Amino acid sequence: MQRNFLHFILAAIGYFVAGRIGLELAIPPGFASAVWPAAGIALASVIVLRRLPALLGLGVGSFVINLGISSGGYENIAPGTILPALLIAFGAMLQAGVGCVLFSRFIGRVEFLDSPTRILRFVILVIMLGCTIASSIGSLSLLLAGFIPVAAMWFTWITWWTGDSIGVLIVTPLLLVLADQERRFNLVRKLQIVVPSFTMLIIVYALFLKSINYTDQEHNLIIRSHTDEFSQRLQERLRISENKLVAYSAFFNASNYVSRTEFDQFSAVILDSDQVFYGLGWTPIIDHAQRLETEIKLKQEGFPDFHVTEFSSDGTLISAKIRNEYAPVLYIYPFQRNKKAFGLDLLANSSRKEALTKAKELRRAVATAPIMLAQEKEKLKAVILYLPVFLDDTSNHKFAGFVSGILRLDGMLGSVSLDADSRNLSFNIYDETDLNNPISLFESSDNSLAGFEPENYYTEFGERRYRIEIYANENFNFGGRDWSSYVILTGGFLLIALFQIFLLLITGSVEHVQRLVERRTHDLKLAMDEANAANRAKSEFLSNMSHELRTPLNAIIGFVNLCLRTPLSPKQRDYLNKSALSSTTLLSLINQSLDYAKIESGKLELNSEDFSLLELINKLNALFSLQASNKNLDFEFSISGEIPGYLIGDGLRVEQICLNFLSNAFKFTEKGGVYVHLQYDCSHSILTISVRDTGIGIPKHQLEQIFEVFKQADTSTSRRFGGTGLGLSISRELALAMGGEIKVRSTAGVGSEFFTRLKLPEVKGSQLITQSDVLLDHAEMLGDPSSIDDVLVVSNANSGNSTPLKNIRILLVEDVVINQILAQEILQEFGAIVSVADNGKVALEMLERHGAFDVVLMDIQMPVMDGFEATERIRQNPKYADMPILAMTANALDIDVDNCLAIGMQGHISKPIDIMILMKEIQKNI
Repeated sequence: MQRNFLHFILAAIGYFVAGRIGLELAIPPGFASAVWPAAGIALASVIVLRRLPALLGLGVGSFVINLGISSGGYENIAPGTILPALLIAFGAMLQAGVGCVLFSRFIGRVEFLDSPTRILRFVILVIMLGCTIASSIGSLSLLLAGFIPVAAMWFTWITWWTGDSIGVLIVTPLLLVLADQERRFNLVRKLQIVVPSFTMLIIVYALFLKSINYTDQEHNLIIRSHTDEFSQRLQERLRISENKLVAYSAFFNASNYVSRTEFDQFSAVILDSDQVFYGLGWTPIIDHAQRLETEIKLKQEGFPDFHVTEFSSDGTLISAKIRNEYAPVLYIYPFQRNKKAFGLDLLANSSRKEALTKAKELRRAVATAPIMLAQEKEKLKAVILYLPVFLDDTSNHKFAGFVSGILRLDGMLGSVSLDADSRNLSFNIYDETDLNNPISLFESSDNSLAGFEPENYYTEFGERRYRIEIYANENFNFGGRDWSSYVILTGGFLLIALFQIFLLLITGSVEHVQRLVERRTHDLKLAMDEANAANRAKSEFLSNMSHELRTPLNAIIGFVNLCLRTPLSPKQRDYLNKSALSSTTLLSLINQSLDYAKIESGKLELNSEDFSLLELINKLNALFSLQASNKNLDFEFSISGEIPGYLIGDGLRVEQICLNFLSNAFKFTEKGGVYVHLQYDCSHSILTISVRDTGIGIPKHQLEQIFEVFKQADTSTSRRFGGTGLGLSISRELALAMGGEIKVRSTAGVGSEFFTRLKLPEVKGSQLITQSDVLLDHAEMLGDPSSIDDVLVVSNANSGNSTPLKNIRILLVEDVVINQILAQEILQEFGAIVSVADNGKVALEMLERHGAFDVVLMDIQMPVMDGFEATERIRQNPKYADMPILAMTANALDIDVDNCLAIGMQGHISKPIDIMILMKEIQKNI
């Protein structure tokens, strides 16, 4: 029940408010608004809310608003105004109900206008057909009630139908979008539809107001032109009346005596052309004796009842009281309609006396304030204009008396009043000589035209100030309808409706595409998650395999190297050397597999730091000079011009590319030589390195596949020379990562040339190196064969000390027994005192018993307690804050190195152990 009442109230208030808005959009004259948003509110209410309460609510809202229109703002409520309002409300309810049925039947209650088919049905059935109901019932109701003539029936019906249609087309879809409870329209889509629509509504309404204002200005100009003309004509008549009265002054001066007959004849001439005056009179100033003589004389002339009179307090004429002076009206024309004023003493009335006195003093015409005439039966106000007459035949211009002219409103206005009525203009006239006490001379009963203010004009007449208020009354016609505002309003709102339909279609299509994209994205995400999971599994597999392979390989390489340090027969040394070479090859394969895994997973990171190009050349020279000597091959370096000694980039990766090029060159070259050439393009910061050999070469048709993974030019190549086919593929990916490339030129049986171009900026201010610098270092290298061997470069090496780690206490934390034995042998051979802990927990106990060691070599993957946890526990004790901890582990990935450093270790030594690297790291940290 409560919900029904709420829906009833919502529908009633919604319709009433929308109706008030529609009335603001009405273009007079007429009863139908050009756009009626309430029709859209009605249909949306019945669709969204409970049907019966909504229908009753919108019926009440329609009745209330239309009753206000028909009764003139609820001031004239009667059966004749109530019945049309009821019929119009019934039409609104019926139209909304039928529209709801059509919407539900042909579009669907839960469907929205987001397809061309539904929109077409909505326009044809719900709007074009459904909106004929209210317009038909409403127009017929207004016609029967007499509010519109038969001639206006068709226009009213069309305007009503158009207003309802546009209202439904705009408002209903907007409300259905905003009231969506099934999440077919998300907030973004609602804003995409509502915000542009409301923006355009504001723009159209602003244009409509501008057009209305312009039309109002034009209408004001039309009214102003009429009122200006009316005012000018009225003022002209007042001037004419004053001028006609001035003629009497000349008339009296032209004769020694003016008889009553002469006065009447002259007055007849004055009034013949224009009845501006209601009456004309002659008034001399006489004393009491003259009064008595005048009364006797006039009785003798045929006026037996003549007396000098005045008004009593009750408005009746009585004989004038005795006073010193009198101003009786002795001549008056026309006599019959003005005979009550015959003999009236003007000095008995204060207003008349004031006017006479002022006129005599100023010697010009003076008007009285609006007064009631003695001879007037209709009790209409009039004005009497008094003109003093002075005789010119005397030296002192003797005062003779006053000529008076009586002006009633009809005489004052003349034909001007008829013209004003024909143009539906009305007026009010006020005497504002005394601004504190204005007097109304005439007030019209006509109502002014709504929306237009009266025009005020001021004029002087007979020393009095009049305000003439002229206005267009409610019957005023401008001669046509405001079609420009009508077109702007209906055309603009129709454009908004079409634009809204376009938005519904576009956003519906976008929403459909977004849902497809979301589904596809979800599917893709699942596929990506599966791929990432597979990639992580692969990475974990490679890491674990690397760890598991490096652990036994560490023991193999370590013990082989230890054996090579003992006295051996030539055959034993040959066997062990071959074992060491095979182990090194296996380690290279593991490292290359890890590099390729990093590249494939996108986790390869490049450093950007200064590195020495000359050191790189010397290292390559040292690594491959012995091999060149053993194979009796030429090995030369050359430089074009001058190149920077220091560049910015990842020097290790540049070295890796060069090592791969040179390894292949020496592997596939049996005679001739290997030649390295370097040049640098300063303008583009490009370093070009080429390695040319005189080896077996590569057939042209196999050049493309040598950069593929696990591919070599010929399968027999792998059997004959060994190799995995990963080196060139990794080198190309490294070059691409550094913004460069790798190219190859080769001829089978002649040789090959590999070259790479890498973008490596030079270090500003670095010294340039030339060919002579390379030759000098090469000569020094050849003069010192020991530099070619993998000897340990330790702090005491130059002093000939064979035990550089003498008395250095080292804690070895390692769980694999064979690795413990190998590490102990190596370290003890260099003089170290080694203590072994099987896991991290044992290491902590040994530190507790024996105190700090000079250095700790920590494995990572161990039972009970791994290396990370052990390191954290050690660093928590302030006593061991400065004790060096070096990771010595088969976890050799970059992330493993980063994790070790992040946990508090000072370095990382990967297995298999490189004795030189081991010694360097220990000596660097002790």
